[in-house]
Amino acid sequence: MQPKLLRVLEGGTVRRVGEDKHRRVDVRVIAATHRDLEKEIDEGKFRRDLYYRLAVVLVQVPPLRDRLDDIPILANHFVKGMGRGDFELPRGLMARFAAYHWPGNVRELRNLVERALAGADVDPLPNESTSARSLQSNEGITDLPFKEAKERLVESFTKEYLVALLEKCNGNISQMAREAGIARNYVHRLVTKYGLKAHE
Repeated sequence: MQPKLLRVLEGGTVRRVGEDKHRRVDVRVIAATHRDLEKEIDEGKFRRDLYYRLAVVLVQVPPLRDRLDDIPILANHFVKGMGRGDFELPRGLMARFAAYHWPGNVRELRNLVERALAGADVDPLPNESTSARSLQSNEGITDLPFKEAKERLVESFTKEYLVALLEKCNGNISQMAREAGIARNYVHRLVTKYGLKAHE
């Protein structure tokens, strides 16, 4: 397909299936890939001439785990796109989202938002032993409505996680961010929120 696409980009014409004549087209091509195309070129898997024909304006989009501040914006966008603009995702769930490493990137976030809107239990960081300990240590948790109880457990988990991470990293925020796989500025905000002591 690469030679065919290159011919279209170079000549600006296409031939429909079953036709003999070429038709001129005026299009703008936007291409996206998760592959390292320069490496693919070196390995002979991608044509260099096609790469330079496509790479007029290059935009690097960091993975979601490197732009956690975008999560609330994206989540609200998905909520509105699914016709539930009046629905507010629980703060506890958003906190869990912020602590997740997002291997599936934005598509995974959309999927979890859709599950939340469908009423399914959404927990991107399942940990049965931690949940069990939290339930035991939060006396009266079952007397609360489900939403409030879950938010309290998430808050408890987040603080416990940060305290353990602080000790492991000797209070170094940059190292904590690397270990947790989340943005440094977000770690700083969490440390401040829970009144913990850390250093740069």
